[in-house]
Amino acid sequence: MIHQGEPGLHVMLQVAGAALSAVLTGPLGNIDIPDASIDAVAAQHPFEAVEVLQETEAGKRRLGWISSDTVGRLNLPDHFIDALIATEDIRLGLHPGVDPVALVSAAWDTAMGRTRGGSGVAQQLVKNAITGPALTLERKVIEAILALRLTAAAPAEAILESYLTHAWFGRGVRGASMAAPAWFGKPWHEIMPHESAFLAGLLKSPAAHDPDGHPDRAKHRRDLVLRRMHQAGAISGTDLAAGLVQPVGTIPYRPLPPPRWIASALARMPPKGDDDQIRVTIRPAWQAIASEALRDHLNSLGNPEPAGSVAVALRADPDGSLGLLRPAAARHLGLSPGTGRMIVTSIEGELIRGLLDRGSGSMIHTESAWTDAPLAVGDVLVAVDGGEVRGVPGMQGAVLIMAHDGKILAYVGGSEPDLLPLDRARAKRSPGSALKPFLWAAAMRDGLLPNDLVPNVVTAYRLADGSVWRPENFDLSETAPVPAWQALEISSNLAAARIAHATGIDSLKEVTESLGIYQDIPLHPATSLGTHETDLLRLTAGYAALANGGYRVRPSVIDEEKQDTPVPVLDPWIARELGAMLHGVTRRGTAARAFADFEVAVAGKTGTSGDHRDAWFVGYVPGVVIGVWIGRDDAKPLPGGMTGGRVAAPLARRILQEALARDLFKAVPGIVPPLHPM
Repeated sequence: MIHQGEPGLHVMLQVAGAALSAVLTGPLGNIDIPDASIDAVAAQHPFEAVEVLQETEAGKRRLGWISSDTVGRLNLPDHFIDALIATEDIRLGLHPGVDPVALVSAAWDTAMGRTRGGSGVAQQLVKNAITGPALTLERKVIEAILALRLTAAAPAEAILESYLTHAWFGRGVRGASMAAPAWFGKPWHEIMPHESAFLAGLLKSPAAHDPDGHPDRAKHRRDLVLRRMHQAGAISGTDLAAGLVQPVGTIPYRPLPPPRWIASALARMPPKGDDDQIRVTIRPAWQAIASEALRDHLNSLGNPEPAGSVAVALRADPDGSLGLLRPAAARHLGLSPGTGRMIVTSIEGELIRGLLDRGSGSMIHTESAWTDAPLAVGDVLVAVDGGEVRGVPGMQGAVLIMAHDGKILAYVGGSEPDLLPLDRARAKRSPGSALKPFLWAAAMRDGLLPNDLVPNVVTAYRLADGSVWRPENFDLSETAPVPAWQALEISSNLAAARIAHATGIDSLKEVTESLGIYQDIPLHPATSLGTHETDLLRLTAGYAALANGGYRVRPSVIDEEKQDTPVPVLDPWIARELGAMLHGVTRRGTAARAFADFEVAVAGKTGTSGDHRDAWFVGYVPGVVIGVWIGRDDAKPLPGGMTGGRVAAPLARRILQEALARDLFKAVPGIVPPLHPM
């Protein structure tokens, strides 16, 4: 319970604090006291702990926990707040930020050999959020002055809320919202009073009171908090006795977040309600198929390479003792269980020597054989337990599987989520010809028909600024005019440019922005050839609109009972005709080799960006949309002139083939067959 303050004591200490601040920061002092307000200190808002569940064949399973939505103090159990106040600041609200009674009591206990602190919640908040824990007189003086200022500026409830936002609970948890899941594996509303006592007791020193390493000390601390709660009148004698006989009951440590790519998807598409549980749309079978297929496919495309180079940091910090080398290496390569980083320091033929970094502690010297790609001093490799070292795939990729209504069935942002955690499903890349179906859609709204002939010759277009735009086909070819459906099948840039010139880029802008592919597409003719960047999630959602009859979808990774009202963007006949044309792409066009003899009709389009930096395939079958991107994280060109038809479409074929074999979708008529003369 927070008490009402004592006006006389507040005024006296506020005046003393103001005077001390003036002396220390004025001409006679040299202490720089940072400006502080409760708004600045509370810039990090408290969040709700949300349990993430997934449907499996055996029922629901817990994937982990995420933080969502501001909750404030009142969403935590009263018995936890009581335990916190009884332990950390029994006179909270009675003093103006610095409690002289607690300070005198702490000094007396220290003199008697019972060391403890006298800082209240406001002082601890300042330490956690502003000054840090340095054991200096200057820091304590600044802490006291800022605590007085904060208490004068905001009510005790706001200070307590901010304190709970910044408090360290151990197990990687900063802030109270995730403390209950981290230590007890359940949400706050299921926490019992004796568990609240343990969590409040942790704040003194989480590592020192972790039951895994110090079970007796952890129970002693928990019991001490329970007794203080009883002394403060927060619990009865009966509740105290019941709590003291309970085991501490914490769960073994395990990471809180769900698997990397699901966590990344949730970060981009967070929960919007106030539920403490959410169910994700990710289906384990789809996710497993897409992950394995991507990993195998990338490994087949080229030799492993170093994850990056830290040559500059290595020269400045040759043994890692200065703290420069580890963070530099971590920017290129993460860690997973059973792996470390090897930083190459010398190369002698097939023998390499280097520093082994496990992520903590000192780096140690190691050596290994290496016969793969050429190395240089400073390169970063994966060190596997047992002495083996390896590189990482030089090419990376992403896969999205989506239902026609936007529910995401698989979300894979790369081949090695722990070691290379960049989410490529969210990376901005040029879609190339994968954007063309939406140019065709814009033109069809303005009257283009699939059988209309379109010139397929090089043409120079003079732009408003006086410059000349002269696009070419991928293979530099020119032909007689071709039907619009065939121009899409062969991915003619020349035909696309002529359609864009006739239709206007503003029409493409309206269609792509209405479908959510872009937020603000530039009005330049080259945009019609997919030069402007988007990401795989947005592009796949655009294709979902083609698959579902022309309705915009909002991609979602959370299974919500209330669905958005469908928003029509394209006439159904346009979506139907585009489906037929895109089926031709996989039968006769740029994806024909990848989907040869595939038993299900697939509508889709390949894409390759300028200089072969990005390879795409996005398409759909009955009920399912698939998006694939292949490229390099450093944006260098793909080797050997790789295209979407050569490297992205085959991966999509493999995923769909495996999914079909496992009955994840049905081979039923769902795409209109070609209606146009062959």
